[in-house]
Amino acid sequence: MSAPSSCRIPLPRESGLSLVELMVAMVLGLLLLAGVIQVFLGNQTTYRETQRLAALQEAIGYGVDFMVRDIRGAIALEVDNGMLRVTRDRDLAWCGVDAGVGDVFYYVAAGGLRCGDGATQNHELVPGLKDQPIVVDGDLIWSNGQVIGVRIELVFESRSAPNQPVHEHPVEFHVALRNALLPYVQ
Repeated sequence: MSAPSSCRIPLPRESGLSLVELMVAMVLGLLLLAGVIQVFLGNQTTYRETQRLAALQEAIGYGVDFMVRDIRGAIALEVDNGMLRVTRDRDLAWCGVDAGVGDVFYYVAAGGLRCGDGATQNHELVPGLKDQPIVVDGDLIWSNGQVIGVRIELVFESRSAPNQPVHEHPVEFHVALRNALLPYVQ
């Protein structure tokens, strides 16, 4: 006896993904991965730039504050070949110059803001500056034949990454000599 033709045994359904479904899923996964990588790289660039600007801001603040505190109490200021010579009576040693009346020179050399006694002492206060004079003869501010202030310009340099171009950040500020202005206040 043979089995009737209308009675067929059902075959089990095949389960799994077809090749087209698998390829579509892979393309969608790659697109999502590309988006995540793009966001990561963008955040990394932003982080590096934020760190660079924070370090720059700290260097500017430190350098300017250090100079301003010394210059305000100066007895005399002179400009000598792009160096600012600050003469004042100091209570403590400053930039390698002993306490008492003495001269401290501020200048930019070897990519840094430096101070010292003009001969043997040479302290780097802040790195990352463009080598150029910080003051010139016309930067001294005169009144009644005496210096009462100075205009100082520092140009800080920074890079986003080692192989990126240099960004210049000019900073200009004026400092008045407290001792020279006191007679005008009274």
